[in-house]
Amino acid sequence: SSRKGTLSACTSNLRQIGVAMNLYVAEHDGRLPGPLYIGQNVNYAVNSEGEIIAGGMLVSHLADYLALPNPGPGKTASADIFLCPAWLQIRRQEANLTGRIITGYPYQANSAAFGSATSGKEAPKVFQMTDAVETEALIETDNQMAGAVGGGSDSRLVSRPAHGTVRNRLYLDGHVGTVPVDED
Repeated sequence: SSRKGTLSACTSNLRQIGVAMNLYVAEHDGRLPGPLYIGQNVNYAVNSEGEIIAGGMLVSHLADYLALPNPGPGKTASADIFLCPAWLQIRRQEANLTGRIITGYPYQANSAAFGSATSGKEAPKVFQMTDAVETEALIETDNQMAGAVGGGSDSRLVSRPAHGTVRNRLYLDGHVGTVPVDED
């Protein structure tokens, strides 16, 4: 039942991210946030003028839409909504995390959907996507997932799927689904 609780909390967080993502799209002429790095962490930084720095992380693009607090000029904060409780529990065990800033990649971004911060390819407009209902935006990731960032041996990933036999997915239209681990 603890596993179901963390799966439910994770799903709820992803739904809220999906709502924020769609609010962003509505205010940016249909363009998705980005470009993004494939590995997505939970941190957002503020420059010396007090503005959140985009920096290739979805959390930074969506900070205002998620009402995330501004930590102050030159500071960094972690966004709890981008954390799955099960992932965080594993990450704390494996990386000996202490303190308020969380490191690691709980999700991978679909570079076809958000563009690539590495190559400079900008994010497309939603109407340019062939099927937003079936296009994954964020994918829970770990070192056992085929195609994981870092090739399955990245110290920023957890060693195993956070939800045991399934991984959560956020789709561009905002819905969340689970995919059995053996189908990845």
